[in-house]
Amino acid sequence: MSTVAPNGSAAAATNLGAIKTYCSVPPDCDEPCVGHSNASTRIATTLETSETVAVNAKHDHAPGKKPRRLRCLFVTPYPVSHFGGVERVTGMLQSELPKYGIDVDVLDGSSCVPRIRLRLGLSNLLWFWLLSCQAKKRATDGGYDVILVNGDAGWAIRSAIPLVNIHHGTGRGVSRSFMKARVDTGAGAARRRAVRFWSDTFLAQFQRLGASHASVNVPVSESTAEELHELYRVPRARIRVIENGVDLGHFRKLPRAESRRQFGLDPASFVVLFVGRNEKRKGVQKLIDFADLVHRRRPDCIVVAATNQPIPSVHVVSLLNVPYDDLPALYSAADVFLLPTFYEACSLALIEAMACSTPILVSSAGHAREISSRVPMLSHYILSVDASSQDYAEIALSMISDPETLRELAEAERSYCLQYHDLAGMVAKYADLIRGLADVSQCGKIKVGS
Repeated sequence: MSTVAPNGSAAAATNLGAIKTYCSVPPDCDEPCVGHSNASTRIATTLETSETVAVNAKHDHAPGKKPRRLRCLFVTPYPVSHFGGVERVTGMLQSELPKYGIDVDVLDGSSCVPRIRLRLGLSNLLWFWLLSCQAKKRATDGGYDVILVNGDAGWAIRSAIPLVNIHHGTGRGVSRSFMKARVDTGAGAARRRAVRFWSDTFLAQFQRLGASHASVNVPVSESTAEELHELYRVPRARIRVIENGVDLGHFRKLPRAESRRQFGLDPASFVVLFVGRNEKRKGVQKLIDFADLVHRRRPDCIVVAATNQPIPSVHVVSLLNVPYDDLPALYSAADVFLLPTFYEACSLALIEAMACSTPILVSSAGHAREISSRVPMLSHYILSVDASSQDYAEIALSMISDPETLRELAEAERSYCLQYHDLAGMVAKYADLIRGLADVSQCGKIKVGS
C-alpha cells in the first residue's frame, strides 16, 4: 500500500490500495417529563402553536414590524471541524440560521473531556454530564432563547429555556442492528457483542432521559422517529421529523472528465465510490470483500473510499479527509455510490451522492427505506441490511453494462433531492420550530423541562 502526498501526481492516485491525504480535517465537516400526565398535551400544544407563530412571523416583515433576533445555544460533543455528518449538520445550522434572525453559539465538549478513562461507555456518560452542567450554566447566564442539543450530549440538561433535542440515530437502534447483523465475528465475538449490547442498552437510558427533558425531539428521519417512539417511549406529540438537507447549489453534477483528472482516476474505468468513516458500522468489511470480488471479475473497476483512515485493501483507493469543496467533483467522478452500512439515521453522504446524480447502491438502513418508498425505481438498488458482498457485487456488475438505466437513476435522484433534501428547506423548518418555541415560551403558555 503506497502513500500519495497531498499534491501527489494524478497517476499515483490510481494505484490500487493508494492513499491520498488532502488535509487533517475537512474545512467544515465533520450524530418526558414522563412523570407528568399532561406533558404530551403541553408539548402537542407547543408544536401546533409554534407552527402558527412561525406563519405569523412571516407577516412581521411588513413595514414597521421586524421580528426580534433570537439566540440559540447549540450543545454538541465534538467541534464542527470533526469528521462526521452530525458535525456537518451542526455547522450548517450555525451558519444558516442567522439568515432567519437566529444567532447560534456552539458549545462543544472539547473543554470538559474527563481525564479519567472508564470502560463500557461510562467515560462518555461522565463527559456528557459535565457538558450538560456547563451548558445549563451558560444558557442561563447568556440569555439564550432556545437550547439545541445533539442526542445524549445534553442528557442532564433541565432548564426553563425551551430545549430541542436533535436525534441523529439512537443507541438502542445501533445496538439492535449490530446484534441482528452479527457484525462482530471471530474469537471472543460473543462476549464483545454481549458487552456492547449491555453498554448500549444501559447508556440508551440516558439518551431516553435526555429525550424526556426536551420540549421537542427532532429525529432526522422517519426511521429514527420510530425508534424514539418504540424503543424510548417518546410520545408522538413530542416528535417532529426534520430530514437532513444539503446545499444543492454546491452538490450538483460536474463534468466527469475534469472530475476524474482532479482525482487521478482513469477516464475509461468504472468507478465505485464509498464515502464514510472507516468503522464496522459503515460496512467497511463488506466494502473490502466487494472490492476483491469485483476486481477478480472486472479488473478495470476501481473502488475508491473517501474516509478518515486508510482501508486495508490493495483493491481500494483510499482518499483521506477530502475537503468539502472537492466532494461534488468526487461524487461526479464516480459511476456508482456504494454504502453497505448496518445503521444510519439520515446519511449526508447518500444525499450528497444523489444530489450529484450518482447512481446509488446502498443498504436499507435508516432513511434509505423512505427513499425506496418515495422513488420505487430505486428500490432494486437499496438492499436489505443483511445483504452480502456478493449481492452488492452482482448488482454493481450489472450496472456496468446498463448505461441507460444509470442515466434514468441519476435523473430520478436529483429530482428527489430537490423535493426532499434542500438545505434551505431544512433550515427553514428549524427556524420555524425555534421561533415558535421561543415565542410560545415567552408568552408563558408552557413550562419547559418542569
